[in-house]
Amino acid sequence: MHRSVFYYKKRHNSGDDFLRRKIRDIAGVRPRFGYKRITVMLNREGIKVGKDRVYRIYREEGLSLDKQKKKRRRLALTRVVPPPATKPGERWSIDFLSDRLFEGRYFRVLGIIDQFTRRCMGLFFAYSFPAKEVIKCLNKVIQRYKKIPSSITVDNGPEFRSYEFDEWAKSKSILMDFISPGKPNQNGSIESFNGRLRDEFLNANVFRTLVEAKVLLESWRKDYNKFRPHSSLDNQTRDEVWKRYQKVLEKNLRTGS
Repeated sequence: MHRSVFYYKKRHNSGDDFLRRKIRDIAGVRPRFGYKRITVMLNREGIKVGKDRVYRIYREEGLSLDKQKKKRRRLALTRVVPPPATKPGERWSIDFLSDRLFEGRYFRVLGIIDQFTRRCMGLFFAYSFPAKEVIKCLNKVIQRYKKIPSSITVDNGPEFRSYEFDEWAKSKSILMDFISPGKPNQNGSIESFNGRLRDEFLNANVFRTLVEAKVLLESWRKDYNKFRPHSSLDNQTRDEVWKRYQKVLEKNLRTGS
């Protein structure tokens, strides 16, 4: 008998069937999640499993994501970095993304996030965003959360450099933190968020009307805040960080510390 007959053949572990189904279900709902975030989602559902086991099944099921090769970039001189946010609502970041409807017409998405909790405060759709429309969106978010930030980090777009927007910021006592031209890394929080928004939502959906896009986007925003784990937040959701801070704040007020 030839020695190849005695080679080890992999045996299927029947105990993995349930776990395989759960991994496929999560990957089906969240197609851009890697095995680490899938592990976090499984643990949240009470399924205690290690990331190595999830990674093995993840690879066997052919769920690995294609990643673009990153280009090497030169180190650039940076401006003076502003102090990081120390509490929710203290510093916001704003930026735009562009996409188009099924018919081919382009639209823009205005994203607003809180730098401390990474929470998405608001997402807005429009064909264009002049300064008046940006101010209207910011007023809606301020009214919704009853919170005015002390500063907002933005790029050097004409919407933010207009006289009208500058007067609005002064009336609210908001410091406008402009990044250096051509240095989006200085507003890294919103750039990271834009990557997730593009990858997990805009590229995964086809929009026939602007109304349809608004409804789907608001549903994605709530899911992003409530259920999606964030690695820089120790795999907590944005709402969990927000609620935990509120509890600490209430406790300090009761104890007077």
